[in-house]
Amino acid sequence: MSDMKKVTIDIPTEDYELIELKGNNLPAICLVNKSLVGFKHQDIFPWFCTLTLDLKDLDAKDMPTQTEKEVVNAFFNKLDAQLKKDHNALFVARVTWNKTQQLVWRLHDPVLADDFIQSIIESEDHPRAFDYAINNDPQWTKSNWLLDPLK
Repeated sequence: MSDMKKVTIDIPTEDYELIELKGNNLPAICLVNKSLVGFKHQDIFPWFCTLTLDLKDLDAKDMPTQTEKEVVNAFFNKLDAQLKKDHNALFVARVTWNKTQQLVWRLHDPVLADDFIQSIIESEDHPRAFDYAINNDPQWTKSNWLLDPLK
């Protein structure tokens, strides 16, 4: 997106809140970046990116075992570092529920993120099957269900 203007903003230091919920009688664990509550520069990150991993090694409540956590955390760290390169993304949350883990970011330039995720798919450089979507969401409505409870 070469027509983007250059801006300078302070990226907030990530600060996490752990929220435990239930959905369909299954536990849900949400790790939410509470530093984005009230973030003043939402217009700079108008794109919503979600990547949902299919978990394999699960306990009796369909939550990941310690071994599975290690596998998906290593993959998350790789994704997160690349997506946030050059301040292109803000990490919003990680939601673990019902045999899945959903990873959520806000993006500045969706093309950079899409190209990177496509390269992972093409090289088969991912430990678990996943789906992803990148949607224009300038009002952050797709992120609000995660951030609003922390207000």
